[in-house]
Amino acid sequence: MAGRILEHLREQGVECVQVIAHGTEEDFCADLGFKRTRGAVAMQMDLKGPPAGASPVGRAEVGRMAKSMPESMPAEEALAGAAGSKSVAEA
Repeated sequence: MAGRILEHLREQGVECVQVIAHGTEEDFCADLGFKRTRGAVAMQMDLKGPPAGASPVGRAEVGRMAKSMPESMPAEEALAGAAGSKSVAEA
């Protein structure tokens, strides 16, 4: 089934698919033809409190970005604009 989905994406003009895999998913993705991305590092942040260990510059940047985003802008639109690329749903 995953192969059929990838073929459909290819037919729709999608040129690149990026995934994050963990554990046995890595083998599954490798079997489908995915290659390891050099330099990619998965990261995580707990949003329940202030960022632990964040530099003053990082905290200021996050605050500046939050202030510049219109209140009416949905989070999905803001994230898509920040990424600057076409998502699979748009392809």
